[in-house]
Amino acid sequence: MIDEGMEPIGEGSARSSDNPARKLFLAWLGAMATAYDTTEDTFERFVRRGEQVQDELEHRTQDVTGGAESANMRMRDSIQMLSQTIRDQLNVPSKTEIDAINVKLNIVLRKLDDLSMAQTMGVTPPPEPPSDIVP
Repeated sequence: MIDEGMEPIGEGSARSSDNPARKLFLAWLGAMATAYDTTEDTFERFVRRGEQVQDELEHRTQDVTGGAESANMRMRDSIQMLSQTIRDQLNVPSKTEIDAINVKLNIVLRKLDDLSMAQTMGVTPPPEPPSDIVP
């Protein structure tokens, strides 16, 4: 604490308000003090604004990717309907129908192999009941 009757060291004539160097120093000192006082508030404001921008970007990204997925699903459905229509007009079987035919063909081939094996060994296989005949 400075006693009112005493001047601080080195201030003698420099206390005059005419001294530009002193004014420049005081302006610099005031700017530094003000910057120090507002730095924390400004920093926190920047952090909050950064969080807001990040949230906005995440929402926009989700909106864009969600819209693209929906468009992809609609496009896929349209292509499937178009291909089904073409297959129907050309009378081409679907994958499900071809798979069912393959299963039945495999059953018939196994039975044929069994008959062929039995004939080769000279054994007559027991007759299988017909599955196509309705009583």
